[in-house]
Amino acid sequence: MEFTTFKNEIRILIDKMPINYVNPTWFYGIDTLFEVISLMVAFLVGYFGYKAYKLTNDKKYLYFASAFFIISVSFFIKIITNVVVEYQTVRQMVYGLLVVTMYTTKRFDLLYWYGLILYKMLMISALIIIFLLSARIKDAKIALLLFYFAFLASVFSHYSYYVYHTTSAFLFAMIAYCHSKNSRIKKIKKRGSANFVNVSFILLFLSQISFIFISVHDSFYVIGEIIQLTGYLFLLYAFILVLKK
Repeated sequence: MEFTTFKNEIRILIDKMPINYVNPTWFYGIDTLFEVISLMVAFLVGYFGYKAYKLTNDKKYLYFASAFFIISVSFFIKIITNVVVEYQTVRQMVYGLLVVTMYTTKRFDLLYWYGLILYKMLMISALIIIFLLSARIKDAKIALLLFYFAFLASVFSHYSYYVYHTTSAFLFAMIAYCHSKNSRIKKIKKRGSANFVNVSFILLFLSQISFIFISVHDSFYVIGEIIQLTGYLFLLYAFILVLKK
């Protein structure tokens, strides 16, 4: 009985949480296409990383590949949530204010909430893995602490839209800085591919900054999606250059 009461209280709390559909309605479908391409790019980068691990038996490539496989899964979840929102909008346009629409909207909002939280949690976790590799941090306590903050940033970002994108922007910026620093220290001869990797992470950082300004105008969401897709394409091109060598 107590468990049932607790479960009902949690459900009521979730139902009261704000749902923010930040993407402009005219951009529905296009953003999903962008994210499908980003998913494919992330998967290919993970695949190339796994191939590098099989060739070298260096576990850093395995962790790197795992991070990008996680990113591809997170994009898949985000795509599902996009479809939920788009389908919900269509039903509302067709059925108006019927009771069945209100009930369906409530159920869809709940599914959207779960999907968005899981997407954010996986994405930030993947970025933390890449950051740990770039910064060469091997302390398990620091890693656990960062993953704990990833959990907080994912859950509470539903209350504050800016928490997730600010956290992601910071992680992308730190990854770009660490990668650039490592490239200079190693004096990498394949400067072309290294530069493309740096540019890709800078673009991904800028995409998160653009998402932060969605409250100013919804066009920033569109700009952020375009920059994000470009960043992932740059990253894929960098790995293609490496494989050609």
